[in-house]
Amino acid sequence: MNFLKKYWPIFVIFLLSLTPLFWFHDGMILAGGDESILLNPGAMIKSTFWAWNPIFNGGNPVGDYQGNGAHLFPFIAFWFGLIKAGLSLISIEKLWFVITWFGTGLGIYFLAQVLIKDKAKANIFSIIVASVYLFNIYIMQYVLMYTVRLPIMIMPWTLALMIRGLENPEKKIRYAILLGIACVL
Repeated sequence: MNFLKKYWPIFVIFLLSLTPLFWFHDGMILAGGDESILLNPGAMIKSTFWAWNPIFNGGNPVGDYQGNGAHLFPFIAFWFGLIKAGLSLISIEKLWFVITWFGTGLGIYFLAQVLIKDKAKANIFSIIVASVYLFNIYIMQYVLMYTVRLPIMIMPWTLALMIRGLENPEKKIRYAILLGIACVL
């Protein structure tokens, strides 16, 4: 009971992160016209090591938005690894949505906890902030841009870790390392 009392806001954010599961109908994936990476991530892995990607959009330079090496980790590696593990595209896409939405909600919750000084009201305000951030117009219009989800998810984490590092000089190395890890994603 004490565990639930302490971590109920994280449970609420997890429930909010399950919202994308309601978008799937009849076992079909959600695919936008510009996001075909998920259909065959193995082909994208092969093309990231060359200057020209002959597969994506009929041919693209690798430095272009799609098909560059920045997608290799964690996006393409996540999809490719789970396909090799035997999961279906629909299962992987659902898992991607839930993980990125939960990470986004948790990140903005953590940032709000760092910024709100009144700790008695911090949980309620942080959940409200997380709800607004998860379902604002900007984020909702980029739902199908899978690779945009990562910067949206990581941005609150980087800000919160930077603020925490500045507030706690004795733990600045720890927060600098965590900030570096967040930036790699």
